[in-house]
Amino acid sequence: MDTYLKILNLLYSYRNEDDLLDLAKRCEGTELKEYSEEDWKEVLREDVNYLEVQLRLVKTLYQLNLGYTGVAKSILTSFEDWGEGKFKYQGFKIEIKTFIYNYYTLLAFGSFKNLFINTQIVLLGSRFLSRAFLLKVPVVEKIKDHFRSFCDVFTLKNHCLLLTKALEQNIYPIGKDLIKGHGISEWIEIYKKSKLSVKDFLVNNEDIKKDNDEDSKKMIENILTLYDLFLTGKIWKDIEKTTCSHDHKDENKNSKKIDEVKAYFNELNKEDSIKTWLEDKENVMSWLLMQDDKENLVKTILNILQSKINLDNEEEIALVISFVEDLQKNKILKKDQEIIYFDEEQVKFIWNKDLS
Repeated sequence: MDTYLKILNLLYSYRNEDDLLDLAKRCEGTELKEYSEEDWKEVLREDVNYLEVQLRLVKTLYQLNLGYTGVAKSILTSFEDWGEGKFKYQGFKIEIKTFIYNYYTLLAFGSFKNLFINTQIVLLGSRFLSRAFLLKVPVVEKIKDHFRSFCDVFTLKNHCLLLTKALEQNIYPIGKDLIKGHGISEWIEIYKKSKLSVKDFLVNNEDIKKDNDEDSKKMIENILTLYDLFLTGKIWKDIEKTTCSHDHKDENKNSKKIDEVKAYFNELNKEDSIKTWLEDKENVMSWLLMQDDKENLVKTILNILQSKINLDNEEEIALVISFVEDLQKNKILKKDQEIIYFDEEQVKFIWNKDLS
């Protein structure tokens, strides 16, 4: 009951205590079921207006707290689509909009480690970050959980860099005056120029002292503390070694970077790991585009793919073709550069022998 009440308080702050208790009892009952993938496919945009749909969403979020993650991505995708990609829910009453915004925030940060990097970038580069802090989400721990899922320094550093940039580009205002106040990106710039610790900056900055209440000061502190963890790399360097043994040495040479990529791909030998990696190619493009030595990195990746992809499998062929097309669109590969091609004599796809 306690956990349901906590969730309901965050989603229905306008309801009184008795109402919330009644809703918590309904959530605890057996009549309401959490959503499965199949159930959720039947839900339409306008259905979110109905209390039963909302309470089933609450029950699904509760299950997430217990470790269930099944339908989370589908729900998040629906909310994104219903907001037309801009999270503007035309036609909904204000309390329903608030429910959607808060629910999306709780579910997205609760599932942070399972999301694609592009979605994670949106979360840290938008109003959802400050909303997460307002809703008392343990943001730092959720992000650390994401970093715990990697064992290679190369990926850790690149994800850290991508998420740092998302924070630096977040223009959402924080502070007492949301119209005239500084955006997150501005606070970060002011903080960086000060060359002070977060603690000293909060004490010495005149804008914070005169124009912000305690809640606003706490929000600024949370944002800057998170930024400092990213900037120093402590967000992943301080992760307990029980999960993964992280090497904290600086690796600046391209050859060492390539060795790290190889080490990463060695982890992908298990079952369908390569297939899963290719399906998540957006993440790969994100860090590839940031590298100086793209050509050598791509050669390494393609050679490893060549040893692991089965060109007798139509699904895997389609994934490789799609990946290569993305490389060409981003001008990492030339448009006329063939990686695989259909050999008419052998009547099957084969690898380009000039690949290596």
